[in-house]
Amino acid sequence: AKSDLLWIAVIAKFNAAVVLGDQGQTDGEIAAYDAILAQHGNDHDPAVREQVAKAMFNKGGLLWAMERFTEAIESYDEVVARYGNDIEPALRTPVARARYNKGVRLGILGRHDEAIAAYDDVFARYGNDPEPVVRIPAAMALGNKADQLSESGLPEEAIEVYDEVVSRYGNDPEPALRTEVAKALFNKGGQLGESGLPEEAIEVYDDVIARYGNDPEPALRAQVAKALVNKGSRLGQLELYEEAVDAWNDVVARYGNDTEPDLRAQVANALFNRGIVLEQLGRTAQGFGV
Repeated sequence: AKSDLLWIAVIAKFNAAVVLGDQGQTDGEIAAYDAILAQHGNDHDPAVREQVAKAMFNKGGLLWAMERFTEAIESYDEVVARYGNDIEPALRTPVARARYNKGVRLGILGRHDEAIAAYDDVFARYGNDPEPVVRIPAAMALGNKADQLSESGLPEEAIEVYDEVVSRYGNDPEPALRTEVAKALFNKGGQLGESGLPEEAIEVYDDVIARYGNDPEPALRAQVAKALVNKGSRLGQLELYEEAVDAWNDVVARYGNDTEPDLRAQVANALFNRGIVLEQLGRTAQGFGV
């Protein structure tokens, strides 16, 4: 069919643009995306519109990497302006990601109020979307909103939003959403610890461990390892040194032979922290490990 041939042609153009980027020809990649928009931006075929939206989204990322910040945000805005009201599931994903990325970029630029407003918009639009791939940016937006509130010196408000991530998505089976819940819990624990509430922080870290301690997903294992390391640090803050050492030993027992870089880093942190505490306790022979 004619529409199938057109879609295949647009896919080929999109892939050719990506190849240019892989070859380091960033200007050429951007020009290729612009050509896709110029040639197919008004097409009615959903599959073609999806490729145009993805081209504009990728262009925004490239412009940001080139430190053309205003143009990057404008590119995300153009995705939304063209396809923000499109009901096609395949288009909701790049639009949601464009709205989310705009929030991220605004936050990096220090425009925290605008970033929070962008995150609120993403969550309001996509928080209950039936498609997991669309709910993921919504959950990420909520977590990032909490981070922005924390950075703005609003810890109580940040904790409330972390709690909302957990209440909304805590039972979602999607791995990427479970990871966002684990991140929210971990960050809540960090916020509580920084607020002088180490016991409450430890409870939250225990929740991370209880929920995800046996999960096979690498991203979730990393959150568990970080929770155990931080739990040990808060126990040390409370002068519960033996329990702190136990927490760090748990990291080594669980992940000492893991090849994932994030997990190896947490094992190193645990061994280092354990070594310092054991040295303070006069048990240098048990030392830092390797």
